[in-house]
Amino acid sequence: MFVLPSTERIESFGIVVAEAQSCGLPVVVSNWPGVRSTLEDKQTGFLVEPGNSDDLCQKIKIILNNQELAQTFGQVGRQRVLAKYDWNKILEILAGIYNQL
Repeated sequence: MFVLPSTERIESFGIVVAEAQSCGLPVVVSNWPGVRSTLEDKQTGFLVEPGNSDDLCQKIKIILNNQELAQTFGQVGRQRVLAKYDWNKILEILAGIYNQL
């Protein structure tokens, strides 16, 4: 499991969240604009209310106590990252943008 309990709104894209998912890990992440875009709540992990330690603890316990859910989150997260953030796909998109310019 990967946990990113950010308390600051300035958290950006959250590449570490994508990297963790690419390793097949379920994630628990504070619900800030940048990092929440890197996962699907209740599909690849959980979003938690920033600064709410009870919510954070509850979501961590859910994953720790349910190995099947942890594996499902990890597998779905890895597939999502491969589909959205694979470097070959990103390079194709960038090349298309440059060609249009």
